[in-house]
Amino acid sequence: MPKAHNPLLFEMLTSPVTWCRFRFGARNLDNEEWDLDNYDRDAGLVAKFYGPRRLVAVMIYLSEGDEMTFEELKVRLDDDTMEAVPFSALDAKGNSEPGYILMLKRPVLCRGFSIKPSHGESFVQHRIAVRVAEDEYVDRDKFVNGLKLANDHEFQQAERSFLEYVEMCPENPFAHRELSLICHQLEQPDRALGYALAALMLDASDAHFKLYRILRSNQPTVDAEELSGLNRRLEKWALPMSEGIVILDHRAEYYFGERNELLTKVRQIMQIRRYAAARLLRSLSFPYQSHRQSLLYTGCALYRDGEVRSIDPDDRFHVADDEDRNSFITVQNLKQGWWILPDLKPKDIVVLEYDLIERVKKDDGRPAVFKLIRPFSEMYPLLQSSVSISGPLVDDVDAIWVNQEYARGASLAKEESDGTIALRLAEFTPARYTSLRNEDNLLNPLIALGSKGRGWDDIAKRCLRDLGSAGLEEDLLPEVLRAVMDPHDTEEKKLAAAFYWIRDRLKYASLKTTNANVGGEDRARLIVQSGTGDCKDRAYLMALVCRELGMDWSFVMVNSQDEVVIPEIPEDQFDHVIIRVRDGARDRYLDPTSSSAVFGSAPYWQQGHVVLVLSEKPELTTTPEDDPGQNALEVYESLDSLSDGWLVGGFDCTATGHIARLTDELWKQASLTDTDQVRAAQRLAQYVMDSVVVRSFEKVADTGKGDVFRMTGRHRRCPLTAMPGGTDVATLDWNIPFIAVSYLRTLTHAGRFHFAFPARVKFVTVLGPRVAGRVAELSALEPLDNPLARISESVSHDGDSIKIVRETEIKHKVVTGKDIDYIDPTLESLEKALRVVMRLERDEK
Repeated sequence: MPKAHNPLLFEMLTSPVTWCRFRFGARNLDNEEWDLDNYDRDAGLVAKFYGPRRLVAVMIYLSEGDEMTFEELKVRLDDDTMEAVPFSALDAKGNSEPGYILMLKRPVLCRGFSIKPSHGESFVQHRIAVRVAEDEYVDRDKFVNGLKLANDHEFQQAERSFLEYVEMCPENPFAHRELSLICHQLEQPDRALGYALAALMLDASDAHFKLYRILRSNQPTVDAEELSGLNRRLEKWALPMSEGIVILDHRAEYYFGERNELLTKVRQIMQIRRYAAARLLRSLSFPYQSHRQSLLYTGCALYRDGEVRSIDPDDRFHVADDEDRNSFITVQNLKQGWWILPDLKPKDIVVLEYDLIERVKKDDGRPAVFKLIRPFSEMYPLLQSSVSISGPLVDDVDAIWVNQEYARGASLAKEESDGTIALRLAEFTPARYTSLRNEDNLLNPLIALGSKGRGWDDIAKRCLRDLGSAGLEEDLLPEVLRAVMDPHDTEEKKLAAAFYWIRDRLKYASLKTTNANVGGEDRARLIVQSGTGDCKDRAYLMALVCRELGMDWSFVMVNSQDEVVIPEIPEDQFDHVIIRVRDGARDRYLDPTSSSAVFGSAPYWQQGHVVLVLSEKPELTTTPEDDPGQNALEVYESLDSLSDGWLVGGFDCTATGHIARLTDELWKQASLTDTDQVRAAQRLAQYVMDSVVVRSFEKVADTGKGDVFRMTGRHRRCPLTAMPGGTDVATLDWNIPFIAVSYLRTLTHAGRFHFAFPARVKFVTVLGPRVAGRVAELSALEPLDNPLARISESVSHDGDSIKIVRETEIKHKVVTGKDIDYIDPTLESLEKALRVVMRLERDEK
């Protein structure tokens, strides 16, 4: 049987005098050599050791000629600054070494220390030693006695000894580790796992991670009796066989610990019901945020024919990151854990498990946390689900059901008892209305988990503090922004010029060097100098611009991840910041972080969302939708002749607002990836016109300094289709960019719907005499005018030419309530408005 103690720790604790020696040095500006891996010129030396509560001495030896002075040396140990006394000692060769000894005057548990010396650029090296005095203490005896009892396999007595030690020294991770190993020997797996977690929270070392994972992997996931009961319940649920996969059980446990830790354990059991589903289900994934959460454990198992077939993590599991996200972005760093599944077949059951740990913020001793929990898979029907919240701090958090009206016949429940909150959902089929996160979160019942006892005023103060807004009063507007603004004669034009410069000239990143400037002096100049900035930095620069112009402005907090805010849970639900500028009676929302943002309005994906305005009196409000005229597209085509079975003519496309900005971004992408610029222009034209061949073009305007994009050129349009009876058919098709009408018609409208943005679109086609003279018939369009859209057509004759005008106005972005009933006829009319069919008499010559 393996020994239960740590040999290195045992030696340290049983020695009458313990010395931990470290050698460390600092690099010159041109020297990359290091004497100790954990020494950093900026952060200093951070050393850790753990022992009983004893007098501790830290000795620092200075090399000859070094420029370090004690006045610039700071050492903190358990929140006590150590007293320093100069001394000298003899080295191994008998030479005197000057230095300082730093002593604590009372017994403490030494968890570690950090040293950040201030020095010149040239010194050789230092030595540092930690000496533990040889006085005897009761807690030391308890620890040593526990180790001896464990080595003698007296595990119950060893447990008592360590529990008595932990009462006196709760911060020693090795004591919790030994308790975990002892509970494992006593066949108490839950307690063993709990102590392993406590050790990990006190010291996030690889050894403690490994212990937790080993103990966790030994826990049974699901047994045959539980699976049998789930199958019997599934047989009673009248679920159609069109549902090829069903979630039998989704279980999530949230545990709030006393040391600010939040442990999340998730287990999901899914059953395959059809061959088609078995072929399509190739992998399973789960998200987490690497800068907040650590993945403690993940496992995946396949149950087939009554037997468990484990899936090897070394071969089947990997973590993917977002290639476009800078690793130092402070908002979030999303990762996905992927399990690659083996070939599946009907009646197979797949079990996915994962455990996450994170440190949650505390405010007034209470956890400051918010989570939006989906107790189901948005893709598959759910037989049953349970979410439990427990732990010592559970009284400081609340959990509520959101969107209960969308349960659609499923059962919802919430129970609170014995320090546990339990929420259950059963026999639920998700809306599966759209793949857009905000729509999924608005059309399905969710659980909002957050802190108690706070108001939105408290959250606004915390957000302002995190944004580092305190330095705004003293900071100066960078000269480069002043130079951009000066040539313009109105405040609006100056603000627009600064907005475009910040949006387009700064790279989206948060470097360590610039992130350290949040809340510091001269922040604006350092942001501009680095050429990088995340949302906090860009909003900060825009705030300085508004202050310079004397405009009324406020920071605005946005939830870009979930894209919804739960007003009933006042907690920091936000991960993005923009600026609101008051221009008379108009509120202008500006987001210089988004590459698709325009000066005229909030980014289209933020419109209609609940946000928190950090004004003098903070308020939750909804960002306004654009007026349709702010996002306009006008396409003018003149079709003058026919050649080789095509209509031939010219085009002039002008876009404004979000249509212009998104079109410009598409143009940049096309022009950079295609060496033939005419072919790149054709790719862009196909976003507006089907069946088009661009022959020449000119880009007249772009959105580098405004919100207008315009392109003109010559093109061939809609090949003719020969019909019996000596006629040809030509079909003119258009598209409204970024509003996929044909896709939207495939969706189920379950109480909510949205377009990309309100818009006004006008298609004008002039058929010249050579084409108009052959027109035998034109398709007509029925007008439409309802709360969602207005669609009209006019056909006029001007001499020998024919002018066809189709106009469409999408009045609202977000559609809810009774207006949902207008969706289907509106989309049907939109499809018809985007097509004109002409029957042309054939020229027999």
